[in-house]
Amino acid sequence: MSRLDEAETRFAEAMKALETALERRLAAASNSEAEDSGAGDREAGDSGSYDGGSVDGAMMRAELARIDEQVSRAMQLISDAQQSDLTSVTVGEEGRA
Repeated sequence: MSRLDEAETRFAEAMKALETALERRLAAASNSEAEDSGAGDREAGDSGSYDGGSVDGAMMRAELARIDEQVSRAMQLISDAQQSDLTSVTVGEEGRA
């Protein structure tokens, strides 16, 4: 597998991880909204399950930061591989001249 193929594979994996994380977040938000619809039954100052949402938010930010790092790394690998390919093509053409 070439460096470019490897970099593109890593990028695709990172994007898939991002999509999965976003789908989980949307599902969690939908579940949270359904639970919050009964919020009128709580006493004032009772946060109920709402505190769990802030923890989930922190976990989500950490997950997105991890995925962002993977995407950045994959993009750098793609860029490096493309530069390497361009250099080898240029050197190859100069060698033929």
